[in-house]
Amino acid sequence: MKNFSFLLNGLLLCGLAELHAAQPIERAQNFQSTQSSGFIKPVAQTSLADSEVIPSSPGDADLGEQWLLKYKEKSRPFTLTGDIAGYSTNNAGLVETGAQSDQYFVGQVAAIYQPKFNDQLIGEFLIRQATFRYKRFSDLDFDAQTIGAGLTYLPPVLWDIAFYARYNYYRILDVNEHDEIFTNHSVTLGIQKSFALSRVHYLYGGYSSMFSLGDSSISTRNEHGAYAGYHVELTRSLQADLFYRVSLFDYANGGRSDINQVATVAAQYRLTKWLFAYASFTWTVNDSNGNRLDYSSLSPGIGLSATFKF
Repeated sequence: MKNFSFLLNGLLLCGLAELHAAQPIERAQNFQSTQSSGFIKPVAQTSLADSEVIPSSPGDADLGEQWLLKYKEKSRPFTLTGDIAGYSTNNAGLVETGAQSDQYFVGQVAAIYQPKFNDQLIGEFLIRQATFRYKRFSDLDFDAQTIGAGLTYLPPVLWDIAFYARYNYYRILDVNEHDEIFTNHSVTLGIQKSFALSRVHYLYGGYSSMFSLGDSSISTRNEHGAYAGYHVELTRSLQADLFYRVSLFDYANGGRSDINQVATVAAQYRLTKWLFAYASFTWTVNDSNGNRLDYSSLSPGIGLSATFKF
């Protein structure tokens, strides 16, 4: 799931001038939390395209178990990705009343190194640059930069349960003022359980907590959330996902706490070995104890993603 770019929203004029400084940061943090929650493809799951077992047929009883003999591809730990997408939102300002619609562009590039230390321990080192540009409300434009490292541990005897830990340095830039508006260091700890239903579809669920280590500004928050999803490979080229997450956003100052829910349905089509087209529809609801901080948002989008492994 982490290949899909989820919604980013923030600020709007309708009498919320006092929130102008904080809103772009919240929009960026919402995006960051979807990118770093740690969704892990279940290790017990093999895709239809990658399976070495010949699909079952009525003649299996006569022929016995059949296996495909194929060259085992060597590990390719380096990944370069690029992503461009267009989204629409019915609530560009994440406001409770007076919502206004807009369209926005999201562009991302990332370099990832994932060494496999052994069959149970996998590392990850990441550098990512993201750009957000709005059509109507250019005050919402920002850039976001992430540098991170993490470990995923897959115990051999714990029923496909994975444990993961990540560190991220996150930086948000206001492109209109040409200024850095927020930085944060965070540590994320999580656990995920997968349920392989067959070679082509699986369920998964998990929990993660992100702890902010940066300065205690009005926008600094810890995040604690549970998530669940379903993935299916409809054909060798087409796959689809359903995803839901509910989180507690616990802010460092002001006594603010939010219950944030995100639900997404998405589909991805393989155009070539390295190029993918995708579409998604995301629904977000935020329930806050703060004044005028409740909101809901719908955000459909389409995009192209390129991935190169070596």
